Amino acid sequence: HDNAGNGTWGEWIVPIHREKIKCHLVEASDSTFLELKKVCGHNPNFVLHNSLISTDGLEYKFYEGSHHNGLNTIDYDYLKKIDNEALPDFVIKKSKNIQELLYEIGKIDWIRIDLEGIDYDIIKKIPTFIIKSLILIQYEHHNLSDNKRKEIDDIILPLGFRKKI
Repeated sequence: HDNAGNGTWGEWIVPIHREKIKCHLVEASDSTFLELKKVCGHNPNFVLHNSLISTDGLEYKFYEGSHHNGLNTIDYDYLKKIDNEALPDFVIKKSKNIQELLYEIGKIDWIRIDLEGIDYDIIKKIPTFIIKSLILIQYEHHNLSDNKRKEIDDIILPLGFRKKI
C-alpha cells in the first residue's frame, strides 16, 4: 500500500480494519506521517514507513499541496493541475526505489498506489513476478492518458487480472 495519508480516509480504511489485514502503510510527508502514526501506530497489524517512493531511489524535490487537500508529490506540474493554490515550495528528499521497498516488505497480496502523478512510472518498475503474485492491484488512473492506461492494461491483464473501474 502506498501514500497512506493520515489514516483517516480512503476506500482501504474499512476493509483493513474490518478484516484485520496486515499491511504496510507508506507516507512521504513528514507531517502527515506523524498524523498517520497517531491514528495507526498502535495497531500491530500495521507497519508504517516514512518514505518517498520513486522509480530510482534518487533525491527529489518533494512538493506539498495546500493544507486542505493533503496532496504531495515529486511531480510539480501534476500538483499545479490538481491544486491551483499549491506553492512551488519543496524540500529535497532522498527516495526509496519501489523495487527496494517491495523486496524489504516481502510477500504481499494487495498493493494500492496513489502517488500523485507518478503511478504509471512506479507500476512500470514493479517486477512482473511481483505483479503476478498479487491478488489485487489498485492505482490512481483518473488523470492518466488513455495510452498510459492501455500500457498498464497490457502489463497486468495478460497476468490474469480483471479490470474494475
